[in-house]
Amino acid sequence: MPTSRSRFAAIGGCLLAILGFRVLLIARLGSPTPFWDQWAEAMSVYLPYLSHTLTFDHLVAFHNEHRLLLTRVTALALFLLNGTWDPILQMLIGALVHVAAIGCLIVFLSAVLPFGRLVALLALALLFYTVPFGWDNTLSGFQIQFYFLLLLSVVSLFLLSRAQAWSAGWLVGTLLAALGYFSVASGSLILPAAIVLALAQIALGERSGAREWGGIALQAVIAAFIIHDLLAYAPRTAVIDASVRQLFSSLMISASWPVAARSWPVVLQIVPAALVCAPILILATRVVRQPPPLGDRRWYYVALATWLALQLIALSYARAGGTIQSRYTDIFIIGVILNFAALLFLRSEPTESKQRRLLSCGAALWIFAVMLGAGQKAVGNVIDEVSFRYASGQRQIENVRAFLATNDFAALDNKPTFDIPFPDARTLRDLLTNPSLRAILPAELTGVAQRRPVRDAILSQGPLLVPIGLALLLIAAIASLSKPISEEPDRAAG
Repeated sequence: MPTSRSRFAAIGGCLLAILGFRVLLIARLGSPTPFWDQWAEAMSVYLPYLSHTLTFDHLVAFHNEHRLLLTRVTALALFLLNGTWDPILQMLIGALVHVAAIGCLIVFLSAVLPFGRLVALLALALLFYTVPFGWDNTLSGFQIQFYFLLLLSVVSLFLLSRAQAWSAGWLVGTLLAALGYFSVASGSLILPAAIVLALAQIALGERSGAREWGGIALQAVIAAFIIHDLLAYAPRTAVIDASVRQLFSSLMISASWPVAARSWPVVLQIVPAALVCAPILILATRVVRQPPPLGDRRWYYVALATWLALQLIALSYARAGGTIQSRYTDIFIIGVILNFAALLFLRSEPTESKQRRLLSCGAALWIFAVMLGAGQKAVGNVIDEVSFRYASGQRQIENVRAFLATNDFAALDNKPTFDIPFPDARTLRDLLTNPSLRAILPAELTGVAQRRPVRDAILSQGPLLVPIGLALLLIAAIASLSKPISEEPDRAAG
């Protein structure tokens, strides 16, 4: 039988390989030029810090509808450690936070799976996280907030799904869930997901008493305060004028990722959404019919499914027609991993032969549909989009270098949209002519030599984590075999 060390080695190998692929992508295609919204870091963090006017209000202020406290604190910490503004270093830290979130997700979901099914889950995770579906977050130093959202959601819901109210785990989970609001705006939905789960557990008899009701009341007050802050004080951003049909279509496309496409008729989008989400819906139905004890990991599956549903609804409402953007796929992949883990769990449960055959056919259909959709998106979207980002990043470097060398506004003015790294050329000019900001720009833009031995070593040697991780995963899989290969003929003969 596989040991806990085999499970640890297999999961560790998968995560090392994913991290190695991320480092490889950043090393080959990452641009050192701050891009688009990242210039807000200069105005809200670096310039106030350098002028000794930085306050907590700067760190917690809204950026559109988001209070990016965690992103700004991370940026400031890296600036203090590094001495310069370095988007490549920020990308590497973002990759590390994302891999931590992936690791927690896999560990929490796989506890109910036998080792063989764990290996299948790791194989799927390896595929979906090494193909850069979420390239927009990986190749931007400013998108770490999405990774903080995933990490805080995954960990806090794990704690809250199984801990009794007011216990140490419950308090930590509630704190992490509240902190999620300071990643991105949809972090405000972590506590509502936990509240829905707790109410369901009370209704099913797995929670009871005044302590549990008091815990839900506290979480409801915190959630109400957070949502009020978001709705009352966040700057009003442009709202997409969408019909109910468009909103529903966006929800179906998000729920069915990577299968459905926006070009499909809405009626046909429902079918893949139902197929992709079928495993977790079946598992949740069984949990409701036969509620497991509070500490059972299946409650975590239900908690994560509730969170995912709220995320997809909010995203479809706020970004109707735009949910297919790369930056949101890291949320969609959580749904793929969750549903595949639920599918593996359902296949491991003892069932009648007829139900087993039905589950086998359903599993084959689910895998075929998801893999076909993922392959189509990888070939038809990811390669072209990443290539465009790299090519435009190279033009941005050239134009910013030219301006810094000559102070000639012609290097920035009247350029195609993505040939400069900010939508307004005059604002970019004003930022680049600021002496304090110019002094902290990356060396790749200014030409000033900078010693970055650790960062450069990670970029050059980090991709070696790919073969190391894959080797570790294969070794763990081989070591878990219950019988040596040489014994198999004897067993067959007997």
